[in-house]
Amino acid sequence: MMGVTIEEVLDLLTERDARQREAEERRAAEADRRAAEADRHAAERVAELERVIAKNFAEVDRRAEERRAELERLEAERQAELKQMEAERRAELKQMEAERRAETEIILRKSKAELDQQVKELNQQMGKLSGRLGQFVEAMIMPSLVSLFRSRGIEVHEVHPNVTATRPQGSIEIDLLVVNDGDAIAVECKSRLTVEDVNEHLLRMDKIKTLLPTYREKRLLGAVATMVLNDHVGRYAYGKGLYVLAQSGETVTIKNDMNFQPAYW
Repeated sequence: MMGVTIEEVLDLLTERDARQREAEERRAAEADRRAAEADRHAAERVAELERVIAKNFAEVDRRAEERRAELERLEAERQAELKQMEAERRAELKQMEAERRAETEIILRKSKAELDQQVKELNQQMGKLSGRLGQFVEAMIMPSLVSLFRSRGIEVHEVHPNVTATRPQGSIEIDLLVVNDGDAIAVECKSRLTVEDVNEHLLRMDKIKTLLPTYREKRLLGAVATMVLNDHVGRYAYGKGLYVLAQSGETVTIKNDMNFQPAYW
């Protein structure tokens, strides 16, 4: 059996070391290859992720744009609907106003017709009342004046109906003027005597001698005659010194008692 020399051992060790280096180099190269492969896969993965992310962002932007477009469309439709509703509301209000005006015109025409009818009826009533007042004056007052005033010691020579006078100082109308040689009595006739009527006659009395100077030297007295007499109005006229004549059934009487003191103008 041959012995192994040191050289052979060294050669073996050198060969082993070479194989080991070669193996290590192959392992290193394989590791580098795998690392490069891993880097390539990582780069591809990153690129894929970036592509996916970009795609997702693009999708998000697209959906956002579609949502904005949808919202704008909905807002435009809402505005159009609001304008339509506003136009319909204005048209409705205009129609309601036209109907209200038409109803008001109908009511006004009806009211005017009713008012015209009422005025017509009132005029008819006033005409009847005026006729009644004329009948009252002609049929009852005038024929009674002589006896009525004679019963109070006042002679009656003349009775003048509807005496009027107009001068620069003014004008007056006297329903009846009773006259004798020394007296003149101005009689105001009313269907229903009021306090205002009494006051107007008192003002009339103040004007008579100015507007009818023919009677300036006479003793001027006043009287009121009425178909309907309220007690308080009669007392008021009595207190003002006026004779109060009133219808009583089919006759006319003087309501002043015998203690009455007439006023003189």
